[in-house]
Order: sequence, then structure tokens, then C-alpha cells
Amino acid sequence: MIPGLSIVPSFVSEAEERALIELIGWSRDRAPHSQRNRIDRYCTDKIPEPFARLCDRLIDLGLVSMRPPSISVNEYRKGQGIVFHVDTPQSGDVISILGLHSDAVMLFMRGWTGGDPSRGCAEFSLPFPRRALVQIQGECRRLPWLHAIPPVTEDRISIVFRGVLNVRPAL
Repeated sequence: MIPGLSIVPSFVSEAEERALIELIGWSRDRAPHSQRNRIDRYCTDKIPEPFARLCDRLIDLGLVSMRPPSISVNEYRKGQGIVFHVDTPQSGDVISILGLHSDAVMLFMRGWTGGDPSRGCAEFSLPFPRRALVQIQGECRRLPWLHAIPPVTEDRISIVFRGVLNVRPAL
């Protein structure tokens, strides 16, 4: 495991997962094989209550020291993924990602020195089951580490919590 990378299996129950999927809703107005995934963004004063409860759970479990001020909901249709990247410094010291609806894999690559990061090879592969929470902080949060999700085999939703500074030490 890469320092700073952790996973919390079953962060939400099956009933909570169903309620979150219903709250988010699937976009019906896009072609099933669109190249772009849907992204909804929420900030501090407009975070829906069910997401706020998840933020409180992150704090209660000691995973973050404050409520994340930024949440994005990423909807991936079958065949969509996200290329290798590193989140901006403004995204905070810790990024927490909750996966819903289907299993996925998260890939990590080290040593990017410029150019097209999508041409790199994965050095570490993390199974990312539905209902699990992945946290990226510390060493794996910074360059030269990049992360990606290859095209998913089933529709998937990721809820991404960002913007937390002054986090507690990595598990």
C-alpha cells in the first residue's frame, strides 16, 4: 500500500447507498456511451443534508478533522473512467472518495515527469468496492503520484469530499 492511501470497506450500508443513489438520480438526458461523465458540485452552504451526515461520519471516525467544504458527485456510465491525474492543491490535504452502485479499480502511477500521463503504467492497483471509502493524503496525494479509474464495467457514482486542510495523521 502507498503511504497515505487507505480504504474503509462498507462506509455506508446498502440502505444508505440506495437512498444516496435515489437522491443523486441518474442522468437520463445523455447518451449511454457519452465520453463525458456528469459532475455535480456542492460547496459549504449548499451541501445537501445526506452529504452533510456523511461529512459528520468522516469526522466521527477520525478520518478528517473538519467538515469538507467541497463535494462533487461524479457519475460514470459503463465504459467511462478518469485518466491519470493529481488533484489541485486547492483540493486540500486529504481527498475522500465514496463509491456507489458498482465495484471499480483505482490505479496509481509514480514518477510522472511531464507529457501525457495517460501513457503511463499503473504501479499499484486498488480494488474499490461499492460502498467503500478511499482516502488519499500524504505521500500519495502529491506528485509524482497520480491516480486514475479505468473505464468502469457498470454504471458507478463517486462522491468526492475535498478541501480539508490540517488533517489528522494517515492511518
